[in-house]
Amino acid sequence: MEFSEFYKWDPNDAAGLLLMRTRRAMYKELERAYYKIGISPEQAGVFDQVATHGKATINDITHRLLREPHTILRLINRMESNGLIYKEKDADNHSMITISLTEKGYGVCRQMLEIRESLTKPTTVLTDDEREQLEKLLTKILDATMKRLNKKAKTI
Repeated sequence: MEFSEFYKWDPNDAAGLLLMRTRRAMYKELERAYYKIGISPEQAGVFDQVATHGKATINDITHRLLREPHTILRLINRMESNGLIYKEKDADNHSMITISLTEKGYGVCRQMLEIRESLTKPTTVLTDDEREQLEKLLTKILDATMKRLNKKAKTI
């Protein structure tokens, strides 16, 4: 039996594949840019969560980045070893750890934001209407996927 006899291309796969390839290309671009200041896109995600809210829990970061707690904990431990963040027990709930930026972390976060400002945004090729439509469509796909995973999408 030839491969082509049993394999039928599903047109729904094309959009999903394109979405994954686009995400990977955007990730690679950020990875190259962040490499210059010694951080990864995952670390940038931690910076985003902590800087946006002043502090964050491992659970907050786990939900935001859609990663497993043990993966985030290893990332947090590396960032702490590098002097970018510090952990402290929550005053109200001693089993909860909050993450905050150090002065060095704030400096790296500022550099990260400068890098983002200098990059060409991937959606600049779209009109305002197209960008709005894309955001709605991606939100719809994300929400449906998260529902299948029995999770709730966490926004910035």
